[in-house]
Amino acid sequence: MVVMTMTAVDYDDPAEGTNAKLIYSIEKNVIEEETGTPIFEIESDTGVIKTAVCCLDRERTPDYSIQVVAMDGGGLKGTGTASIRVKDINDMPPQFTKEEWLTEVDETDGANLPETPILTVTVHDEDETNKFQYKVIENSGYGADKFTMVRNNDGTGSLKIVQPLDYEDLLQSNGFRFRIQVNDKVIFYLIY
Repeated sequence: MVVMTMTAVDYDDPAEGTNAKLIYSIEKNVIEEETGTPIFEIESDTGVIKTAVCCLDRERTPDYSIQVVAMDGGGLKGTGTASIRVKDINDMPPQFTKEEWLTEVDETDGANLPETPILTVTVHDEDETNKFQYKVIENSGYGADKFTMVRNNDGTGSLKIVQPLDYEDLLQSNGFRFRIQVNDKVIFYLIY
């Protein structure tokens, strides 16, 4: 993968010998710990810097710095630093910040359902950009049909009531237990 191009300027006359011909090389590279191989390579005639290893992981190392040398045909050289920032891709799964979420809620007044959420859940994700989507998983436990999840502007999720709750109903008075899910358009994570 092409990362960037380093360009040097030589003011020697290109029509006179090889003094104006530039050869690029990397003087100080970054070494991959697992394999001991250099992470970047450079095309000697163009200055195009490429990755020499399979994959860069922003969550592990977000920034790199290498020292590049441009040498002319007369043996004179100049050095420059290439600073490389790895852009994020959405490749890390979100994880709920708790294994189980508990809340208490009043029964509803007939068919009048509260607009305010009864619980807000949070997730941790190492990616810089996330598009979390939350949902109650159908048939995942008693009460799953009585609630829904909505995504808040800050990336959290909120649980809201969508069907009346009646404390005098013996099944309901013992509480509800169901699963919710967060989707980051990459991997799904479930929670009880």
